[in-house]
Amino acid sequence: MFVLLLAIVSAADDDLTQFDERPITDEIFAAISSDEPGCAVSVTQCGEVLLKEAYGSANLDYGIPITPETRFSVASLSKQVTAAALLLLEQDGQLDLDDDVRDYLPELPEYRASITLRHLLHHTSGLRDIIHLLQIEGRGLDRVTSSERLLSFVFAQDDLNFRPGTAYLYSNTGYVLIAKVIERVSGESLNDYAERNFFDPSGMEQTHFHDDPTRPIPDRAMSYIRLGTQFGEFYRGHADWIGARGLVTTVGDFARWSRNFVDNRTPLKRFAERMTERGITDSGWRLNYASGLYAGTYRGIETFAHDGNYMGFRTQFLYLPEEEIAVSVFCNRADVSPYSYSVRIVDELLADRFEEDLRKYVGEFEHDSLGARYSVTLHDGELYLEHGRRPARRLVHRGDGEFTSGGRRLEYADDGKYFVLRSMDLGELTFRRRNHFHPDDDP
Repeated sequence: MFVLLLAIVSAADDDLTQFDERPITDEIFAAISSDEPGCAVSVTQCGEVLLKEAYGSANLDYGIPITPETRFSVASLSKQVTAAALLLLEQDGQLDLDDDVRDYLPELPEYRASITLRHLLHHTSGLRDIIHLLQIEGRGLDRVTSSERLLSFVFAQDDLNFRPGTAYLYSNTGYVLIAKVIERVSGESLNDYAERNFFDPSGMEQTHFHDDPTRPIPDRAMSYIRLGTQFGEFYRGHADWIGARGLVTTVGDFARWSRNFVDNRTPLKRFAERMTERGITDSGWRLNYASGLYAGTYRGIETFAHDGNYMGFRTQFLYLPEEEIAVSVFCNRADVSPYSYSVRIVDELLADRFEEDLRKYVGEFEHDSLGARYSVTLHDGELYLEHGRRPARRLVHRGDGEFTSGGRRLEYADDGKYFVLRSMDLGELTFRRRNHFHPDDDP
């Protein structure tokens, strides 16, 4: 399938595949010009690199272009590596995920119920997020808030949002604490431990946890925010929240990281299985969060993914186990959606499979009392929502008959006989199919 789609003609090594035609990403990233911030992207399948491309500028001051080897602060994609390090310590018998965190961090207050390492891993600890603590103190994201200062905020909290293990609440705090536990148990910094056990075995030579703000970062991308028709610098180079964030890497190196889900090169046994094992609450509710990865679906296909969002950096990792496809998109501008880029790449790779599936959603739909009508059409393997004279809007398939377009969500039901449109401005409206559909019809 991939040979036919991408016309692969040669592979010099496991880092780069050449194509005899324009990369599939050129059209997807066509709106990004060379003189504005942009994105880098890598795609792997079955552990082999299919594509590494880059668009836009890494540094507007000096006109330095982004390349596949440009280093980005990838924000919360860091959590994958932090989680893997914790799982490796457990595998080696140096800790148990059900241990009380206070066994390793006695500075943490005694709450009405114990917080375990597993609670931290799956965001069920009830700990307040560091972001909120900084906002309460009135500091925000400044240049001088060190990791130790952040921990002092956490250790001063005398209560939790909920009893540990009873609910899910995403918390950067938990992963900062995991990094501290790793440091105390291993006797090494998270960066040194990860370098020895994950970066070096995986061949990730341009990756590190940036725990020293004075450390130079060659080939780094600065980040930007749009200000009218221009871009302003957004990145602040202070010490990051190591564990929750702090990873600096390239799309090339993250392609090597993703290879471990297929062809594991790290000492963590059953890498893919351990990393994608979802958490469970005390009541037995299975979470959609695993180890630094969200479990979900895209157009009916199982996915494990995570995004990153920090100071103008926008990043996305998307892994499809069934297809053994991994997509990494790193951007240095705040006005783009790496997830949208990622799924468009998947749409291209799996176009033949998706086009047949999408036919059943095509048709004319009408609201019973309002008389409002929508058309759902299929063009070049993608669905579009049309209403009156307004421009058609592309529908992004989230799986199981659910689509999004801008701030609206469209959900099909009863074998496609109607869909429910939900949005903040419209509320919830039901549109019923006006035309009969047969699978053999030409949409």
